Amino acid sequence: MSDLDDRLRNALHDLNDRVGASVPTHQEQWTRPSRTLPFLVPLMAGVAVLGILLGALIFLGQDQGGEAPAAPSALPTPVVDHLDESIPSQSAAEAERDGVYPQLAELPLAERLIGEDLPEVTTPEGVWTIRHADAFDEGDPFGADGCLAPAGPARSYPFCGEYSEVLLLSPDRSRILRAFPMADRMYWLTVTPDAVYCGHDGDGGLPRSSVCRIDRETLDVVGVQFRCPEGLADCSDDPGEATRLGKYPGKWSLGDPVAGAASVELGDGGGYLALFVRDAEGKNTAALYPDTLEPALF
Repeated sequence: MSDLDDRLRNALHDLNDRVGASVPTHQEQWTRPSRTLPFLVPLMAGVAVLGILLGALIFLGQDQGGEAPAAPSALPTPVVDHLDESIPSQSAAEAERDGVYPQLAELPLAERLIGEDLPEVTTPEGVWTIRHADAFDEGDPFGADGCLAPAGPARSYPFCGEYSEVLLLSPDRSRILRAFPMADRMYWLTVTPDAVYCGHDGDGGLPRSSVCRIDRETLDVVGVQFRCPEGLADCSDDPGEATRLGKYPGKWSLGDPVAGAASVELGDGGGYLALFVRDAEGKNTAALYPDTLEPALF
């Protein structure tokens, strides 16, 4: 480094001598204008030499100081196999967020996904599916009344044998992104650009029909359970049904009786978009507003 300093000082002295020898006096600038160009040549040459030396100094300084540190690389994301039976399907915080009973969240994902002939629909945000409480068939955790004990304000809804949930799984089905407890035993899914609809078509065991809606952007849930169809002897409306529905996550309400709810389809409701509820034969049984599931007025 000292050798470089000596060379730099010598170059600066040499530059000073050349500039001093070539700079004319004030009078010479007027009496001998032809020497203006020769004065610029050594000056420009000196500036160039100075630039080269300074560049070398910077380069050598960086070389002696070592290479610039590389940008820190991001730590790899740990890969978790949620199909591992030792890992809960949801954490305690996720279960609290979704209103899922802890006994269900503690099950491994493989057990949480037990069920045959249940729908699955793949979307950009993940895989939508329905699952029932069949995971509890072995080692029945239900109490004497056939239900689990409430597990906090957000999980005070009845968790019994007819429980079902809509799940949003990661695209590779390796983990649960969100879980949505349902107020009825849902069986079908219909996906539209804005929402996921699910439903239950009333049968002998559970005669009331239901429809749910999950907003694909906000993940807000609204649902309606229809009152008992007229003339159905084995179905009676419980005065406390509205209170029961109010305990489920989301916004649930009681609706007017319908003859069935085997599917839904968006259509023209006379100048506005309507959600038509249909029975197993494809006949319309109700028309709802698609966002709120309230009765549509024609």
